[in-house]
Amino acid sequence: PTLSVVLACRNEARWLPDALAALTAEVVDGWVDTVIVDDGSTDRTAEVAEAHGRPLPGLRVIRTEPTNRSTAINVGVAASTGEAVVLLDGDDVVAPGYVATLQAALVDHPFVAARLVKATRAHARCAVAS
Repeated sequence: PTLSVVLACRNEARWLPDALAALTAEVVDGWVDTVIVDDGSTDRTAEVAEAHGRPLPGLRVIRTEPTNRSTAINVGVAASTGEAVVLLDGDDVVAPGYVATLQAALVDHPFVAARLVKATRAHARCAVAS
C-alpha cells in the first residue's frame, strides 16, 4: 500500500531534527507524503519542520491553533493521501527500516501496530513489535 507519515507536534523544535533525520534515512517505495501538524507551538516547530523535512516525500507542514494531540492527528490524517498512515510524534526517532517494516506488514494485515521504545526523550527509538 501507499503510505503517508503523519507527525503531530507541539513545541517539538528541540527534538524534531533528530526525528526528521531518522525519517530522511528511510527509503520506501510507495511513501507518498509526509504531513507535519504543528498544533499551536510557541517555539519554532513549524520552521524546523520546513527546514529539516525538505527531503521527505511530499512534505506538508500544517499550522493549527492549539487543540489537542487527537485533533492534530485527525488533521494530519485528513490531509494525507496514502492508503495507510504511519502516526508519529515529533520526538519519535525511528529505527532503520521502521517505515518499510510497517509497509511490508500491511501487505498481509489490515492493521499494524508498533511499540515505541524510549531510553530517553532525546534518543527515542521506535521498533516494530513482534
